[in-house]
Amino acid sequence: MDQFKLINDTCGHSAGDQLLIQLGNKLRTQIRDKDFIARIGGDEFAIIANTKTPELLTMLANRLVNAISEMTFSWEKANFSISCSIGAIFLGNIPKDTSLAMKHVDTACYAAKESGRNRYHLFQQDDIASQRAGEMNWIAKINDALKNNSFHCEFQLIAPSSLSTNDNYCIEALIRLKHEDGSNISPAAFLPAAERYNAIAKIDRWMIENTLKILTNNREILNRLRFFSINLSGDSLCSEELIGTIKKNLSNYNIPSEKICFEITETQAILNINQAKKTLLKIQALGCSIALDDFGSGMSSYGYLKQLPVNFLKIDGSFVRNIREDKVHRIFVKSMGEIASAMGLETIAEYVEDMQTYHLLQTLGIDYAQGFGIAKPMTIEKIAYLLKEKDLIISS
Repeated sequence: MDQFKLINDTCGHSAGDQLLIQLGNKLRTQIRDKDFIARIGGDEFAIIANTKTPELLTMLANRLVNAISEMTFSWEKANFSISCSIGAIFLGNIPKDTSLAMKHVDTACYAAKESGRNRYHLFQQDDIASQRAGEMNWIAKINDALKNNSFHCEFQLIAPSSLSTNDNYCIEALIRLKHEDGSNISPAAFLPAAERYNAIAKIDRWMIENTLKILTNNREILNRLRFFSINLSGDSLCSEELIGTIKKNLSNYNIPSEKICFEITETQAILNINQAKKTLLKIQALGCSIALDDFGSGMSSYGYLKQLPVNFLKIDGSFVRNIREDKVHRIFVKSMGEIASAMGLETIAEYVEDMQTYHLLQTLGIDYAQGFGIAKPMTIEKIAYLLKEKDLIISS
């Protein structure tokens, strides 16, 4: 999907879910009974088409592009034009290696996006070099942003399950980079390149320093909130510089360590669980807390949880967004809350899109909620304004 995040950001994930359903239905009408279609990611679909030649494959891809571009998505009186970028690969041209085929077709999809979107691209061997060139272009932009301090932060409120006090609100810091026209570039566009070319730890260090700098310039907000959350990459967990960076910035900006929570994803933590455990214990020794993000997304989540020193579980949004309609997801979320409570941990539910879900989470024993139903990411100035209001829950 092209610009799927735009619809999620402007209308919420419920709208995004409905769009995905409509898109899936449209795709089904364009393929034959002997073809196979599946959703394989947030906004990604894959089709295995029984075509005998590359020419027939490109005809199918072109038909799909045209069919989707004719769609209009309507949500609450707003209309959106829909388009997609398609990568295609003729399997007769490569060894029968599923993993390699998926990498190549992903490269072709990347090429379609780079060529302007709303089109298809048939994989060729020189596409790999082209993708690398595109990633290196992002690395140049990232290094330039780090050098010129042109990244900036937005913040998203995390609401306690009880609103009897405003003093238990928390905030997650989110990195942003601007286009030349002033609009935000999605982190999904540049963070993969940063991870591939070992620049992600530099971004983490920038976020630590600049978030703490913002805190020290906004002491009133700092005093009102329970903690600020900062994301860490897997590279940072393995970096010897991380602990020194945290110590230095806590001291330089005179920030109480208990006001800082570092987030790591479950996937990052288990890639090198022994090193992750050592680093997390050192962070906790400084007085900071740890949140395990995307919890429940892995098949062995509970097993790994017993090995990791964490303070908060952020329940994966895929379980949360449908709990009003999906009884099984509701049971999953409740069980995560019960196990976390038994281990002395607190829970944060992600992708909370409306107040009905928020109130349901209260009955399930979840401690905190985060999502567009609570608040969209915003500037620190907007956070300061909201903290002066009695009711911080917003939906716009």
